[in-house]
Amino acid sequence: MLVVISSEAPKKRKIYHKMGCIYAERIKFQNRLEIKVEQAEKEGYCECKYCAGLRGDVRTRKAQMLSWTHKKEMEFKFDDYTETLYIKTKIGFWKIYLKDDIDKYLLYHRNTFDANTDYQELIRGEFHRQKDVKQTDSLPQCQVMNWCQIIYLEAIRAIQYNKLGISNLSGKNFYKK
Repeated sequence: MLVVISSEAPKKRKIYHKMGCIYAERIKFQNRLEIKVEQAEKEGYCECKYCAGLRGDVRTRKAQMLSWTHKKEMEFKFDDYTETLYIKTKIGFWKIYLKDDIDKYLLYHRNTFDANTDYQELIRGEFHRQKDVKQTDSLPQCQVMNWCQIIYLEAIRAIQYNKLGISNLSGKNFYKK
């Protein structure tokens, strides 16, 4: 993943930013460099506190999330206290968060879901791990919006299954072929 650094950064303030970070936009054009995260870290740059982590990913991708809210009928809610991103579609409810004991970002979802249920009730309900999505060490690798794309495609597939009257696993496997 490419990040933005300033070529004129003082040694004590060597910070790299994600694309879309408001602080990256403040770097003068002539001082702005785009390099890989690994190279920035090797050169002693630290992650920007504004655009780092899941909170930073939500901040830097607000426009895309707003667009998806309207185009793909997805709702996004970020809980500042738990640093968890909740995603609601017509047919499902998911959460993305950093699991501390293994220090990895994970995607969880609920099997039972009612679109009219209040957010607080949905949040308190039981989730289980989305096994087909690998856990990742850092957000640049996990790419939250790619996970959201997977969620959207699952929602579309579930709607198609319901229209065809498919409810069991063998019917779903036949439909995928």
